[in-house]
Amino acid sequence: MSSKKIPVISIVSLDFDNIARMSDEEVYEHLVLACRSSRKRIVPAKIRHNSFRVRRTKDSVFVQLLLDHKETCQVGFVPAPSFN
Repeated sequence: MSSKKIPVISIVSLDFDNIARMSDEEVYEHLVLACRSSRKRIVPAKIRHNSFRVRRTKDSVFVQLLLDHKETCQVGFVPAPSFN
């Protein structure tokens, strides 16, 4: 096992409930769309991947980017805080 650290990025989403209901492919497509529509680079340029895996918890939906079955980055959607 490598001791090299991988980037872990969280994206706060106002639409988290809809993202949580999406299929794995739709979550990945949403991530790609979010990255393309942002003015700032979300995923570092050096990150390469050829597959992905989606991991879900109660409070997050993480997309694990994989290169030859090794994780290269994690990008997660998390709900926005409640302002009530």
